Formats: sequence, C-alpha cells, structure tokens
Amino acid sequence: MSLFQLGLTVFYVFLFKLSQQTDLSVLSINANRYRAELAHIVGFFVNTVPHRIILDPQMLFSDLMKQVKQNSICLFSYSHLPYQEIASKVVTAARTFFVVEDIASDALADPIMLSRSDNNRAFLRQLDNMGVDDDAALFDLSCTLFVSNTNQTRSITVSFNASLDLFEKKGLVKTTHRFVRLLSQLFLSDQPLYTFSLLLDEEREILRKLNDTHVDYGPIRCAHRHFIKHAQQYPQKLAMVFEDQSITYTETLFYAQQVAFDLVTEYHVCPYDVVVQLMERSIELVIGILAIWMSGATYAPINPHDPIARLKTCMEQTNAKHIIVHSSTNHISLSSYSNIRINDIINDMTERDLIEILSSIPVLPEHISHIVFTSGSTGKPKAARIRHRNFALYISSYIIQSNDNALFHTSVTFDAHVEESLGSLMSGAQLVILIPLGQLDMSIFVRTINRHQVTYLGGVPSLIIMLTEYFRTITMEKCEPKDCLRSLRCVSSGGEALSINNVLDFAQFAHDKCQFYNWYGPAECTEAASKYLISGNESKQGHLPIGRPIPNVYIYILDDYLQHVIPDIQIGDIVIGGSGVFAGYTDELLTHQVLIDVDGKLCYRTGDLGRLNIESGQIEFKGRRDYQVKLRGQRIELTEIESTILEATDWVQNCVVVIQIDEESLSSLVAHVMVKTEDDRLNETVVDYCRQHLPFYMVPSMWSFVDHLPINDNGKIDRKRLPRVSHNRHQDEVITPRTELEEQLQLIFAQAFHMPLDGIDVTLSFELLGGTSLGIIHALSMIRSQIYEGVDVNLLLTYSSIRRLAVKLESLRLCENASNRPAEDSKITLSYPKPCLAIETAGIFVLGV
Repeated sequence: MSLFQLGLTVFYVFLFKLSQQTDLSVLSINANRYRAELAHIVGFFVNTVPHRIILDPQMLFSDLMKQVKQNSICLFSYSHLPYQEIASKVVTAARTFFVVEDIASDALADPIMLSRSDNNRAFLRQLDNMGVDDDAALFDLSCTLFVSNTNQTRSITVSFNASLDLFEKKGLVKTTHRFVRLLSQLFLSDQPLYTFSLLLDEEREILRKLNDTHVDYGPIRCAHRHFIKHAQQYPQKLAMVFEDQSITYTETLFYAQQVAFDLVTEYHVCPYDVVVQLMERSIELVIGILAIWMSGATYAPINPHDPIARLKTCMEQTNAKHIIVHSSTNHISLSSYSNIRINDIINDMTERDLIEILSSIPVLPEHISHIVFTSGSTGKPKAARIRHRNFALYISSYIIQSNDNALFHTSVTFDAHVEESLGSLMSGAQLVILIPLGQLDMSIFVRTINRHQVTYLGGVPSLIIMLTEYFRTITMEKCEPKDCLRSLRCVSSGGEALSINNVLDFAQFAHDKCQFYNWYGPAECTEAASKYLISGNESKQGHLPIGRPIPNVYIYILDDYLQHVIPDIQIGDIVIGGSGVFAGYTDELLTHQVLIDVDGKLCYRTGDLGRLNIESGQIEFKGRRDYQVKLRGQRIELTEIESTILEATDWVQNCVVVIQIDEESLSSLVAHVMVKTEDDRLNETVVDYCRQHLPFYMVPSMWSFVDHLPINDNGKIDRKRLPRVSHNRHQDEVITPRTELEEQLQLIFAQAFHMPLDGIDVTLSFELLGGTSLGIIHALSMIRSQIYEGVDVNLLLTYSSIRRLAVKLESLRLCENASNRPAEDSKITLSYPKPCLAIETAGIFVLGV
C-alpha cells in the first residue's frame, strides 16, 4: 500500500469524524502519465481525479484501507478523463470536495507493509514535526504528509497550511492536535471507525466537569411524604388559595387521607393500580393526587376538554380501573368506567379509622408516582411513567422556596401541572390556583397574581409574550410598568425556545430584582434536566442557552453512534441520564427505542439537538432531528396528527402537517391534505374528525386540500416545497357582515388573527378561521376595550363565530342595568369548580414520615 493510499484512508476517517458525514469525495492531483510512452515526454499532463467513498462507520480501519486501495487502483484507468465528464455521469454530485496532492517520488511510492510489529507501529505513530506551515496559503486549507528515511528510523511529517482569512490560528493548531490524536488510535485498535475520538484532553475534562452534578439530599422519600413533613412543620400555614377559598396544610392532609381511605376500603384501590383524575384545576384536584399517592396507586390526568375518543385512548394506555371526577366533570361518562365523586367523599364526615389502614400501605421511592401523556408518532398518546424517586429528587433541587406564593395555572394536559401543584406544596410554599380557563384571560391572570401576591411564576415563552402585550395595552392607560407585577421574585420559562428579547420586554413590568430562568427537559426526564439563569447581557441574536444540568442529572451530546461530539464545533443529540430518567412508557416497545446505555448509565435519547459552548460552559439548543415540535409549550408529534387525518376517510390519499411561522413570528399548525376530488363537505368531515379525536392544541388551524403533494428525487414528500397557506376560506363565497356590530367584530378578529379583512367569514367558527389561543386573547382584549367590557373568554368559546357572538353581545347590551352590568339571567361567567370543603379539623392525624 502506498503512502498516498494510506494518507487518503486516514484523511477519510478524519473527515468522517469532523463532518459526521459518510459520503465523502476527495480530489487528487494526478501526474496522469498512465502509459509508458508518456513517461519521458515533456509536457503538463496533470489531471484532477475525484475519489469518492461511502464509508461504513461499523467497519475496521484495516478493511477501509483495503477498500481505498482497491478504489485507487480502479480509478487509475480513468485518470485521463476530464473531471467534468466524470461528474456528469454521477447521479448525486458531491457539494464539497477536499483536495489532496499525489506527488510522484520514490519515498512516496514505496509500498508500506502494515503489521502489528513494534517497528511499524512506531513508524506510523511517530511525527517528527507537527505544526502550522508559515508559507503563503494556496488553498483554503491543505494538509501535507512527508515521509523521511534515515539509516535508523522512518518518520512522517504532517504540515497544515490555511488561509487566515477563513481560519484562526488557534483553531488550526487544535485541528493538528486532533489529527495526531486520531493517528495514535488508528493503528493500535481493532475497534470500528465510529469509536475513534478527536476529543482533546482539555475537552474531556470540560465534559467531565459538566456532569459533575452529584448532590446528596439524604434519604429519598416518596413524593407525598415531603408534603406530610411540611404539614407537620407548618400545620396552620395556608397550603392553597382558590379565589375566596383557602385551606391549610393540616386541613389538606386531613382530606387527602380521608379520600385515600375511601379509595382503599370502598373502591378497592390497590398498590400499583392506576387511578385517573378527570378534573379542572381546583383544590380537589390537588387533594386527589395526594390521596392517590397515599393509597399506593399511580396518578394519571386526563383533560375534560379533550374529545371522548382521546379520553378513552388515554384510559386504555394506562389500564386504569378508576376515575375520580369533580362535581363539574361528573357529567362526562366513559363507558365501562364508573366515576368516583371526590366531592361526596370530602363532604362525608363519617368517622374513619384511618391510621391502621393507611400506615400499612407499602409505598416505596421506586414505585410509579404518576403518568404523563405525550404526543406519539403512532397516532396514539404515549404514557410516560415517573417514579417517586424521580419526582422527589427533582423537587429537592427546585428553586421554589417555602416562603413563596406559587401560581398553579397550567392545564392538566401539560406535564408541568404536577410540578406546579405538588412541587410547590412539597417545597412548603403556598399554592395559588388560577380558575379554569383563566390562562386565556390576561386580566384574570394578572388580577390573580396581584391579589394573592404571587412570587413565583412558571410558564412557556408564549405566556410571557401574551403578558407583555397585555401590559403594553394597560400601562398606556392605567398604570406604570413597574406597578404591574411588583410581587414576582422569580419567573421560569420552559417548554419552548426562549429569546432574550422576550425576557427584556417582559422584565420592564416586573421588579428590578426579579430573576429569570430558562429551563429545559422533556417529560420523560421528570419536568426538567437543565436550567440557565438569565443575566440580561446575552446576545440578542438567536435563542437563550438551556444552561447546565441540574443536580444529579447528566447531559451528553452524542453523535449517531453514541460517541461524544466535539464541543463548540459539532452539534449532536441531547441525551439525558441521572435521577430524572423515567421508568419507561406503558408500551415496552416504545421504551426500548428511547432508553439507551451511555458509559454504563441508563439514559433517555431526547431527539433534540444541542451544542456545548466552551467559552460560556452552557448548552445551546439547536432544534430537533425528527418531526416533533413544540407549540406554545405542548410537545406535538406531527405524525400523530397525520395518522388521525388519514383515518378520517378513505377519500384522503396522503397528508403532511408542518409548522408555519407568519410575519409576526407566530407559529401555526398547517395540514396539507392530498384528496381524490375537491369536495367542501368532505373537507369539513376531515376537520371535524380531527376535532373529535385530537386535543384542541393539536388540531391544525390552517388546511390545504390539494390533488397532489410535491415529491423529491427519492419519491418522498418534499416539505421544503410545500406552499405557504393563508387562512382558509372554507366556502367559495365569504359571508359578509350584516350589522354594524358584526363589522366591528370582523375588524377585531382580522387584526387578532392577522388575516385580511375580506377573508373573514362571519359564520365560520374561530377555529376554522385559523384562530389560535393567542389570537383569542388578543380579540378578547380588543372587544373589552371597544365594544363590551363585561365579556369573558368563555363567551368567545361558547359563541364561536362572529355572527353568534354578535347576537349574544347585542342581547347583553340590551339587558344592561343602570350600573352598566348585564342582568343576572343574561350574565355569562366562567364555569369552574367551586371548592366544597367544609373545614373540620377534628380527628386529623399525621402519617409518620
């Protein structure tokens, strides 16, 4: 094997590890004197020859050398052909070529016999000079290998020459070190190519320190025992506040034990059973979770606003036998399941012998505490199981303090609702519960914060944006910016990428000393895996870092073969290990696809992409590898929506769902549906089917029904060529306003939904118009300021078209009394569960911790 062939083989491996690509092309400059009669003719015969190889990362280096040698020999007979002619015959032309030079000399032409002898090992590893060439750069970057023969040794000299207009000298020196690092491994190991590393010693140390996160929090308790501990310490402290209702830690414990007792004795709930709660945000919801844990069972939430088909699917995923309902959700009936009415249990003051029963129930940290649902690519939600150990250790590193008032505003659809509710109580804080649907009404949201002096607020970036826009409206008329949220001590954001501009815009309405955190972590890793304290001095370009791992959590950034990528210059998969890794899905097959072993540790492969910034020491989020997206904090598998659309009717031939971003940087779900024939009635059938089988946040807000979808060269749908979709007109003729009030509303919704005025059909539902929750909030604010101050968000959700809303608003205005309020029989109010607690502390006991 010639030195050129050996050098080319090494260069292939080096490029593979640097670029993370396997299809590589290298151009060699060939002397082109391939015939004997050309050897002594004066002239310039040099030609450029492409060497292309598709490298198999699983192969050994010795096998790659054989392949490169064979390719080089075969290519020699084509060395006289012009490069353009060769390239024209290749189906897929390479976009990037690397140039090497094959210089005909006796030293380079000598065959190299590779063996495992010490002499040859020394020859292949010895570099008698390594550095940066000071000669003028002829190419952007070139690498030259020279062989040196003496009486005693043979050595290889490696020289790099680069343009300083493109490369920094410091970075180029690192590249040479990486090359040496690679050479030191290639000839001493029989491992596959993908196992070779270009990491330098100092980079390995940085990665070690990144995951040096161990913190000993003492004996690990079950989640509910943390709450019991605080109930012992602060028996009379307020645990929860809900509108005008409040309940202390001792009272909360009493009712939780009462419900747990009935679950065990009356409904025969056993340890390891799954108990589902079908409830809105309420005091009873929190009591129910504690009761389920105390009974030894596992808590699983389902959203009463989801379609019945979705609720049944979630029940099947968990194999649950019991459903706890509130008085406001008791009307929802799922066949083959009987409802347990929590209100009836709480109101039943019959004396119970609680201590003996509950204290005998074995609940261990390894048991499953709760199940959260995430979107699934198979068309069904995935049920992720979280252990008591996972949740308790996460809360131990929580930034909520015992003197905080924490707001519980997240829907039960979102995994963060367990953290917001029970996490706050496990930290000894006071929980302020926002009324259901209150998150869609910024005036109610802000009034709750200020009324109860909320000090801790968690939420998604979309919430921060909505609050900012709301404050901009009211501060111009009613108050100074700093008076809006003076009580806030800490704001945490997670679930979506966050920009510094969003934070700075919001910060002007909060206290000067308010801290802002950016959190990151999928539901499968127990709420969060990393956090970043925002200083306010970050770059205004791009998104904020996701920070560093929280205590007892490890974060690795790996390539496709689970090898560590190079910090700063390479992007890889974010893989999370440590105390937060979940127990798996209820579907074991799905579990095996995402749980992997890294350095002897069980880890979760997130599918997210990231990069470690060496200078700041922070991890940066770089998007996703698949078609999973985050929309307003909800994790969505686009393939789940596509599966549902395909199930709607045989008339649908194919479909693809994408995220589309408008000029206001707002994201919307868009469905491109390939159909057999155009038929508006069948279009509506598809949309209605999705509304019946998907939660509202997964139903596309814009639809395009077409007779074909763009295809790429591989026969797959080309998502990049999908046309932008404007807000749909579901009828050939747009129904226009017939009254002045309808005209006002049409203008408001055109502004709120960012639509042209002539595209607003007053008879279509807001959902079919392309409305989002953010658009509804904007519309609500404008209706209050321009038409009728007494309107609330439930009115928009109930009368969900401009025409229906106009009729209702007109009747409310006619019924207004002298105090400018609607008559009682016409007043529309939010429907939310009322706490039904009759507080009596007699007989309260505390389970031993």
